[in-house]
Amino acid sequence: MSASTMIFRASTVMEAQMVRDALESEGIASTLRNEQLTGLIGEVPFQVAWPEVWLVDASDWESALAIVGDYEKRRTTPIEGELVCSACGEKSPSNFELCWKCRAPIGRT
Repeated sequence: MSASTMIFRASTVMEAQMVRDALESEGIASTLRNEQLTGLIGEVPFQVAWPEVWLVDASDWESALAIVGDYEKRRTTPIEGELVCSACGEKSPSNFELCWKCRAPIGRT
């Protein structure tokens, strides 16, 4: 197995966890680092305390980079409309990938 490599630095633990979940859903193993350090921002340089997502296997870099790129694109795209979950029928904002209610994948048409 190749050495681990940082793929994403987030401003919040929630954002880092969303990226990690996206990677894991595609079969890419990753770890979350610095999730306990965010309270130190201001006491230490922010680059040291921001949450980071690290790949377990650096050979996943290209695939992971595409997933992170998709996440960043969606994050900066204005939210327009809603999607209906085919599993439970609940409406979620169009930039969601998982239903907020049942966590089922929301299909795009």
